[in-house]
Amino acid sequence: MRSAGRFLARYLRLHPFSVVIAATVLISGFVFSLPRTHDTRWVSAGPVTTGEEHLWWTPVTALLVPSSLLDAALSAAVALTVMAYIERLIGTARTVLAYFGVGVVAIMAGIGLHLLTILLGTPLLVLARPELTLDPAIGIFAVLMCGSAFAPVLFRRRIRLIGFAVVLTFALYGGDQDSFYRVIAALLGLGLGALLGREMPAARSGAPVPARSWRRMSFAESRTLTAAVVAVTGVGLVIVLLTRTVTGPLALVVSGYAQVNGSEAFESCATYFRSDCDLGAVHPLARGLGAVLVSLVPVAMSLVAAWGLRAGRRAAWVAAVVVNAVSLVATGTAVGILTLITPVQLERMGERFALAALLAVGVPAAVLVALWLCRHRFALPSGRAAARRFAWTTGAALAVVVTVWAVAGAVTGGLGLPLGFRAIFGRFLDVLLPAGLVRALPHTGSAPRGVLALVDEWAGVAFWVVVIVGLVVLLRAADRRDASDSARFRAVLRESGGGTLGFLGTWAGTQHWIDADGRGALAYRVIGGVALAIADPVCEPGREAGVISGFLALCDRQGLTPVFYSIHAQALTELRRRGWRYVSIGEETVVSLPGLELTGGLWKRVRQALAKAERQNLRTVWARWDELPAAMAAQIEALSEHWVAEKALPELGFTLGGLAELRDPDVLLLLAVDADDVLHAVTSWLPSWRGGVRVGWTLDFMRRSDEAMAEIMVYLIASAALRMRDAGIEVMSLSGAPLATRPRTDTAPPPATSLLSRLLVWLAEVLEPVYGFRSLFEFKKKFHPEFETIYMAYADSASLPAAGRAIVRAYLPAISPRQTLDFVRTLSARHD
Repeated sequence: MRSAGRFLARYLRLHPFSVVIAATVLISGFVFSLPRTHDTRWVSAGPVTTGEEHLWWTPVTALLVPSSLLDAALSAAVALTVMAYIERLIGTARTVLAYFGVGVVAIMAGIGLHLLTILLGTPLLVLARPELTLDPAIGIFAVLMCGSAFAPVLFRRRIRLIGFAVVLTFALYGGDQDSFYRVIAALLGLGLGALLGREMPAARSGAPVPARSWRRMSFAESRTLTAAVVAVTGVGLVIVLLTRTVTGPLALVVSGYAQVNGSEAFESCATYFRSDCDLGAVHPLARGLGAVLVSLVPVAMSLVAAWGLRAGRRAAWVAAVVVNAVSLVATGTAVGILTLITPVQLERMGERFALAALLAVGVPAAVLVALWLCRHRFALPSGRAAARRFAWTTGAALAVVVTVWAVAGAVTGGLGLPLGFRAIFGRFLDVLLPAGLVRALPHTGSAPRGVLALVDEWAGVAFWVVVIVGLVVLLRAADRRDASDSARFRAVLRESGGGTLGFLGTWAGTQHWIDADGRGALAYRVIGGVALAIADPVCEPGREAGVISGFLALCDRQGLTPVFYSIHAQALTELRRRGWRYVSIGEETVVSLPGLELTGGLWKRVRQALAKAERQNLRTVWARWDELPAAMAAQIEALSEHWVAEKALPELGFTLGGLAELRDPDVLLLLAVDADDVLHAVTSWLPSWRGGVRVGWTLDFMRRSDEAMAEIMVYLIASAALRMRDAGIEVMSLSGAPLATRPRTDTAPPPATSLLSRLLVWLAEVLEPVYGFRSLFEFKKKFHPEFETIYMAYADSASLPAAGRAIVRAYLPAISPRQTLDFVRTLSARHD
């Protein structure tokens, strides 16, 4: 009880305004829902009450009183969560300013647009009739958009994209007055945030974000935002179906799925602001609940596809493309080819219908374009077995539905043969598909009755339930072959050992060759006809030759060009015996842990970092991803997105791990957090085994916050070394430093040079301003490691161009032409 009380007191102290707004909205919602106080006209804003009746206080009261108890609950929930986060971020005074200042101005601006619309007699400015507005969400969206300017990159993008997607969906599909006021409030809040951001202290708002950083995001974040767009645009159909209106400019999208009575809808709307403008336009309810559920199939498919898109599933991408392509064709046919309205009505409606039709077709077209541009982000397969199972299940469900429907029709006499095959087929499609998709088919015969009417209403629902459940199962499935090979590879890795970099072979997108006796393996990626073998062969010492021979035989059978990447001296020796060429691509820094003591002058800077962290009350936390609290996982994601946004290119893949690799249960995370559980830095460590025993850890993922002390990574790595030493770990690898060269002693002969080696030296100098490989190498030298050169080996010079393209595509699988241009500009500016 005491801990709960302390939590509530702290929450109230940090978010007083959000708590007050939530309580006010809940209380006022309850009070005005009572029968005696139900009249809310005197507190509602709008052109009539605020403008004509001069109720000047209504723009303020409209922000405090909800229109229903449901609105009260939703507004209070958002106020206590997202708005409270923003209040803590920007302070209570600025939150009050955004809520009331921007909220009132947005309502007054909306009223002004209404009055201007009426004066000009055109529906192009505001596509809704004057209503009474009670909506605390207007102020809430103003706060969210204002505060997004000070949020970390990850949350800034999510708040803005999802927030605007929500307000625009309601405005464009529903077309009500409240929705347009929210759009205005969001835009004004964005402007206020930009103004306040100029005076916000850096310590409070975080480090400034580089220009155009919104275009640079991780694979995971781009998938999340694409999924959000697909989900929100799909949900828009629900707004029209449930409200049964076509007043919003995108409401014509529903004409592709539900039977819209064009004459009734647009005849009633011919006179602008008529009260019966939205009556009886959408008719699936008249056909029964089953018809309504079938009309909602595109919504369900969009939501399921969005769920799969977030995980990078290829099948989800295909599903999203199919849904939006059908929506584009169906809506375009409904508003452009079929007789939704007559030419006389088109002349009466004029520009309003033309704009609505254009927007209705433009939304699915825009989503299709976005999906196509992001197609490389969704490459995770579900496997052929899962795809076949989905196809068989869908086919079986269709066969059962056809059989049941045909038997019911034959028993009841509802499918008389005089109807003909085309008419019967049309009747079945009318049962199976949303009404709008079959409006052009002939509908003859008497209305179904009895059992056939029941089957007509629910057969389509049963079929689509099976399809949607099957799609969910498909998206959850992994390629069984790949999963089996991955499990076998990991078993070989544990038993035989694969060196300090062997764990890279477990990452997604990697294929595996495993020898017949299961004692040797090799991980590789196939890109552009090149098989890029990753790290050393996974086998017992002395068996490298056999593993390499088996892998080369596989490449020969499949017509692939083999290239070995990030291998050490032992594997290179075997390849040199075969006449292969090679080049150094970096240095791995390895620290021997037995007997490690941080004493003496060489370790002075490391000891200083440990002492400074102790003075700042920092502590280390070891955990796996599944063990992290949700709040800490969110901080890691935000930290990573901020780091990606500062780069001229997207985050690299292949041998460099990202957020997805942190979720592996064998990977350990080491965090630096302060007394308030605020994350300052995070590192990830990949295991290495020998004989089933863990003998080493390899550093992979490194991210730090802008507010962290300069030596935070020194503190984390030193803490890791001491912890590993005490646990009996033999070796700590700080991973490879790409394009780095070990310090050469005075007695060592100079390395042999070639055209390729000189090219790599030049490339290291050019890439240094972008990725800081040399700086990272110098940082790792603070721990006085041993150096182990890592190599790339290739059969002959003729394979180098293809190998180079494959490596670039491996590191940057989804680089766009614009990002390439930005990269070249950055290099040119830095190199000059």
